[in-house]
Amino acid sequence: MSTQKRFWCVVFFGLAIWVLAYQAWQLAQRRGLIATAAIDPRPSIGALDTTYAEINTKGHVTLRGWAVHPAGIADARVYVDDAYLSLLEINSPRADVRSAYPGLPATLYSGFFARVPLPMPLRSTYTVRVEIKLYNGRTSTLGPWRLAP
Repeated sequence: MSTQKRFWCVVFFGLAIWVLAYQAWQLAQRRGLIATAAIDPRPSIGALDTTYAEINTKGHVTLRGWAVHPAGIADARVYVDDAYLSLLEINSPRADVRSAYPGLPATLYSGFFARVPLPMPLRSTYTVRVEIKLYNGRTSTLGPWRLAP
């Protein structure tokens, strides 16, 4: 094999290994296995609107609520009983939050929701919390809330 071919093989395999390592790092970060951000000292404001009665017999529930932070919310994850379940769909319209907190930014689109499966068999109590990633790179937490009859 010529020196030039050997050089390009090394470059190709080195780049492939780098891409795979980067993708593994991003996956671990998304699943919460790597802590990358400091906690923001300013508190988030929010609420969970879902009740225990909304859990169906197959163990699925649509978690709905709202969250606001002065730094802006980039994404949010829901944890039930400290187990990561899902990313939340954010930026749903909430006119009630805007009228209640007119001085805070982005209150009109502060709603969130996610349809998540709960661990089976169904229990009488679940603890729900929302971990928020902010636009400033920091994190904030809402909750915990209890879903109980």
